[in-house]
Amino acid sequence: MQFPWWVVAFLLVGFVVGGSSGSAGKAGKELGDEHRTYESEYGQPYETEDKEDVDWSTPLADQMTPNYGNYSIKVDNVCTRRRLGDHMCPELFILGVQKGGTSSLWVFLVTSTELKIQTGLNLYEEYAMPKEMHFFDKKSFYAEGVDSYSKHFEVRDGESQLSLDATPAYLRYASVPPLMVSTINMERSRFIVTVRDPVHRGYSWYTHILQRLIRRPRFNQAYQVFDYKFSLMAKYMPKLIDECVQRWMKYPKLVFQHCWHLTDNVRRTGVLVEETGLQTIYPWIPSSIFTDGLYGYMLLHWFRFIRPNSFCIIFYEKLVESFRDEIQHIGPCLKPFGREIVESDAERGLPLVNSIKCKSCESFERLVGKELSKVGRKLNKDLFTRSNDLFRELMQEHFNRTGMANWEDAYAR
Repeated sequence: MQFPWWVVAFLLVGFVVGGSSGSAGKAGKELGDEHRTYESEYGQPYETEDKEDVDWSTPLADQMTPNYGNYSIKVDNVCTRRRLGDHMCPELFILGVQKGGTSSLWVFLVTSTELKIQTGLNLYEEYAMPKEMHFFDKKSFYAEGVDSYSKHFEVRDGESQLSLDATPAYLRYASVPPLMVSTINMERSRFIVTVRDPVHRGYSWYTHILQRLIRRPRFNQAYQVFDYKFSLMAKYMPKLIDECVQRWMKYPKLVFQHCWHLTDNVRRTGVLVEETGLQTIYPWIPSSIFTDGLYGYMLLHWFRFIRPNSFCIIFYEKLVESFRDEIQHIGPCLKPFGREIVESDAERGLPLVNSIKCKSCESFERLVGKELSKVGRKLNKDLFTRSNDLFRELMQEHFNRTGMANWEDAYAR
């Protein structure tokens, strides 16, 4: 198959900006990361400017007044009018999770000659590639307005055209769903989510920061407190997050709203790391490694604003192991647009998207085998198990998916 030029460029950037593979490349294999994902170096500058993400002058709770009947809200803008000759807004979204195979899934969808799904035009040159728009999670982009957003996509010249915004950071921001509800065509929009063992996902995100973001002062200082070690972050941060979760446990639908990585509950919480003698700084940076894996509470939050039947949720591990079967679970998100996964697409399998290699990974903590299992057991005990149980209940209730293997079982003694 001949890929469009922008897909080729997307795949090649990893070779251009990468360096030597270092130990991080080997660790990916140990973690079953054969299909490791890749985030653009022009991607969102996570947390480099706090006020870019959420309007902190207004309490977060005041920004979120869920209305499960949001479909009755009549939003009149370029996205909902869908006029021929106007730029079209996305009606298909990949929301996350980061390091969950979203880049591979994006390549699969936009390179299919059968699905005919269009991607963005990359006008946010400083921050995003065609895959990721970051319109809803960056305050400065959202402030430009929906007309600006639509101009990142082609002009509509047919009713059946479909465009895709694949920004995997959306899922991790509690402020995104109410913004979407007040902006896009909710009756037509569909949302794809990939999930991955929270321990492996967190470790992969930890290595991603070391590979791509550690040169930024805040990330470097935040990691230095823990001697750049994932095991130390896993020792201290989940306890702090779980304290917040426990405070809101009576109201599970509100847990993520109050305990995601940019809330005051996390931002203003510190701890002394005994091994280094340092107090945590910018705690939301290491905490996001773990809060991003609270899938059960994440989905409960999103379902307050958007009906569950607008979502398709798939498993990264199953995409790797049995792509043909697992990819069919995005079918309900394609059917409303008159599209389906055909045999020729299923035969292509999951695209191999190259990861970016470490330029300097001296501080990288390589965890494999028993060492990883030990850390994983602690993470599940301290934080993930309740969220995983809730996630499995939601998958069974809303998506009729049963017989799912417990991620926790991989870390049994």
